[in-house]
Amino acid sequence: GQALVPDIGLLARVSDATKVEVNLTRLVQELGGVPVKTFEYQGTKMSYADLGGSGLDWDEMPPLKPTWAVVNDHLLITLWPQSAKNLVRGLKAKEPRLADKPDYKRLLAQIRERNPAAGNAGREYMDVKRLVGFVMDNGVPFAQSLIPSLPGMPGVEWAAFPSTETVTQHLF
Repeated sequence: GQALVPDIGLLARVSDATKVEVNLTRLVQELGGVPVKTFEYQGTKMSYADLGGSGLDWDEMPPLKPTWAVVNDHLLITLWPQSAKNLVRGLKAKEPRLADKPDYKRLLAQIRERNPAAGNAGREYMDVKRLVGFVMDNGVPFAQSLIPSLPGMPGVEWAAFPSTETVTQHLF
């Protein structure tokens, strides 16, 4: 996607997704009182380990919020809630890659009319939706990493931050 903090996740088919989800939640909670929080996104229950208050040395490691969800008969695990939201939305929408989008293909075809050998170098394509998505997908994890380390900062629930699509759907 569009993130410097990549929207990566592990997606594994499981035979009993509910059992795996319950056991994963229990495992995280038994790791020393790490709070597990849940929320719903597009009809999918998501859980995450809130490592922000766990007392880890954030100079050595950013305060990740490992997130997991059951999507159909698959378990999805990501490093951040925002990544899980983006991956769930993309899986449900069966969203095409940038190179497969009709407007991009049309523009590339115009460039190749003038130069049949034109490749990826030397092209500029301003996709405002992806630009805003890039800012959001990088800003949220960055802010999530920064906020707990600043003394006197109020608690901010970054998992409640709107998904990228909530904002970018209004752009073209």
